[in-house]
Amino acid sequence: MKKFLIVLLIFVLFLSTGVFSWNKTIYTHVMNIVLASLPEELSTVFSNQEVKQMINEFLAWNDDFGSKDHLKNPIHFFSTESYGNSPEAIKENLSAYLSGKKSFDDDKGMLLPVVMRYAKATLDLAQTNQNSFPRMLGLLVHFLTDLNSPLHVTKYVDGKTKSQSGVHFVWEDITSKKLSELSISPVVPEEIEDLEGYILNALVKSWQLSEKFFEIENEVSSQSGGRKSGNYSELLFERTKDIVQSQLQNAVKMISDIIYTAYERAKNPDLPAYNISIIKVYHWSDDRYVIIKNLGKSGWNLKNWRLYSYYSTSGTASNYYEFLKTILSPDEEIRIHSGPRASRSNRAKTIFWSLKRIWGDHAEALLMDDNKNIVDLYVY
Repeated sequence: MKKFLIVLLIFVLFLSTGVFSWNKTIYTHVMNIVLASLPEELSTVFSNQEVKQMINEFLAWNDDFGSKDHLKNPIHFFSTESYGNSPEAIKENLSAYLSGKKSFDDDKGMLLPVVMRYAKATLDLAQTNQNSFPRMLGLLVHFLTDLNSPLHVTKYVDGKTKSQSGVHFVWEDITSKKLSELSISPVVPEEIEDLEGYILNALVKSWQLSEKFFEIENEVSSQSGGRKSGNYSELLFERTKDIVQSQLQNAVKMISDIIYTAYERAKNPDLPAYNISIIKVYHWSDDRYVIIKNLGKSGWNLKNWRLYSYYSTSGTASNYYEFLKTILSPDEEIRIHSGPRASRSNRAKTIFWSLKRIWGDHAEALLMDDNKNIVDLYVY
């Protein structure tokens, strides 16, 4: 518990002193308000350069530092209206997808399942693996803010299908410069009982606000003389300020609630403190491998645990390896090899997985125990 508090407090110092590119400005602004919402016992500040660097790396993960290419990546958007035409229909259909009865379609975006996985990881890692918790904080802030930002939860993500191409970046640019004009306040965080229902409700609310945004944007374009006119972006901000404010306020609430829930659960942990971490994914050559290390003080049998490989471009699982009886003692490492020239050595703690090249240039490795609790989530 003490270590969990220290990790969060390091986050406070990091966000108050960091310098960010423009596309991190919104994430940072949201998180600083989140920090003002957390319990009083989190107010003391600790400093650790390694943790600050980890958070900095993942706060704007896969956004290509402001380039437009990231909008082509399904993990950054979700076509909410593709699953129904009313809040009730959308939530009913999405519940079926989240239960595994149906598969998500890359073309409709992967933001929702990614948010679900990262939110669960935040809750689990607060207990199972506090070494990886800073990484999850950065990812959680990024993707929950995306879920509560105009245009990220609609198939019109950049306005292309409504002849409003480019509106996404106009909005982000003007909003990042005018954040001080928005009235976003600290909240009183609450513990979440039903994580899936909680996130689905927020998604639908964000989608409804985004639909209003597009209607207003069309009016602004007509009134200002076109999207290339000099006063277009200023007028767009003024006319949509209430929408933007509501969505970012919702982001503050969601992030605060999830962190607070993790904090409360860590007081009386239901899960073991494994502290077994994925410390490296070697994704080059024809012999690729993952290194997993026991950073805790107890040995564990990894029997029936699973190591999943997720595509970074779709957020979907491609393969998984299920461990047989494998004892990992404190400070001991294990390597799981894959590829056409993967090591098949019979040495202890060296495992052959597959002839496939499992790991690509950018992906996600997820380690789960035999009860499907997340033990580590490594994004590279």
